[in-house]
Amino acid sequence: MDRELEVEVICGTYEEFVVGYQLFTYSGDDKEEVRQFEQTFADHSHTASVRAVACRGDLLASGGADEIVKLYDMRRRVESGQLMDHQGTITCLEFHGRHHLLSGSEDGRVAVVRTDNWQCEKYLGRHKGGVTALAVHPTGRLALTAGKDGKLLTWDLVRGRVAFRTNIKAAAEFVLWSPDGSTYAVGVQGRCDVYSVASAGVLYSLKSAGRINCAAYLSKSLLVCGDESGQATVFDVSPGGGGRGCSWAAHQARLRALAVMARSETRSWIVTASSDGWCKVWEADTSESASPAEPSPVASYNTTCRLTSVTFHVPPEKRWPPEQAADLAAEAAERAAAAAERAADAAERAAHKVARAAGDPGTSGTKRKRNREGGGEEKLAKKRARHDASGSEKKVKKADKKAMKGSEKSKDTAEKKKGTKKGKDKVKKKGLKGMTAKPKSIKKVQKANIKGLKALSLQGKKKKTKTKSMNVLE
Repeated sequence: MDRELEVEVICGTYEEFVVGYQLFTYSGDDKEEVRQFEQTFADHSHTASVRAVACRGDLLASGGADEIVKLYDMRRRVESGQLMDHQGTITCLEFHGRHHLLSGSEDGRVAVVRTDNWQCEKYLGRHKGGVTALAVHPTGRLALTAGKDGKLLTWDLVRGRVAFRTNIKAAAEFVLWSPDGSTYAVGVQGRCDVYSVASAGVLYSLKSAGRINCAAYLSKSLLVCGDESGQATVFDVSPGGGGRGCSWAAHQARLRALAVMARSETRSWIVTASSDGWCKVWEADTSESASPAEPSPVASYNTTCRLTSVTFHVPPEKRWPPEQAADLAAEAAERAAAAAERAADAAERAAHKVARAAGDPGTSGTKRKRNREGGGEEKLAKKRARHDASGSEKKVKKADKKAMKGSEKSKDTAEKKKGTKKGKDKVKKKGLKGMTAKPKSIKKVQKANIKGLKALSLQGKKKKTKTKSMNVLE
């Protein structure tokens, strides 16, 4: 029987675990396909409940109530690091493109981190309460953040500042952009409001049997939502769709999270996770002419954990569209090259330390870099020549200045001796300067005299008071 890996579903749990389950397709001679889940890993790096997980290519990030974002390399199956950019529970995570990871926290800030060096480039923080949801526009120029302060902020990521504020009067459960960026969905007060970017108004206000907890876009015209009763609904949110929906009982308990994975131009898989531990995969039709219909079940698995969030890691050969797979492969190659360069630099620094300890001073880091790039000696020679030339020029300028000052002094003395008009004028000016200085000294003397007079007057008063008291006692 042949076995083929389809996808790996990754879940965050209240029990502080990040768990992964691979979905395999088994096929035999009878050509009947069977899909089954198999647990692949369970990581217990977090010290508190895991609230959010996100995956992009071979990079996985998880954040929780321990205020830390953990990073994993899914290709090597190892933990690659952690980020401590927040001082509150991590509530939401999202990768955008090849180079950025955004994380929201209860400290009211959103951290924008580069994935090549894992440095925080910018903090977006204008929420008085904690950040509850975030979403980045497909172009990467805009972002939406929602907070406990009941505000929905539209960010201009090019300038790094708030472009628009909307008062939604409650904390949003989720915020989503459509694949084409023409609409966005906001889950607030148990409903899902779909806004139009062109009109800046609400197109549809979607409701379900229970309070809507999570949602995801299947396509630019189809939106799937999950609610408290375990029911899932696919809505038609196109301008002429009228908000029609098709519901089905996906779980018996609260539907906590869901994610969508494209399989082809007309097919997508929906991954749903409930609070009772069940994780299920559904297949839906996402063609442009498709109307809301109940998806067909693919596979299910009982994790026996209380699930809080869900995402997926797709093997390279199963990624869709193929352009995205190529971009992700190029990104992985860039990261591998950068890691190799860092390892080479670390080895060179270690060798340099060993050489210094052995008594050989060696060369500095900058010199080693120049020598490695080639032409280091030539660059140093050119730099020294420029330095020598600039130093000689400075010396010439200083000598010229001294010569000019000496000539001016000799001229002044000659003019004074001859008694010329210029010499007399200069003498007068100097005399005036001296006169202007005398009044200051006179004022100082006057002030001192005044102080002395005051002191004498006080002594006189004291003597008078003494005589009077003597007279009284007598």
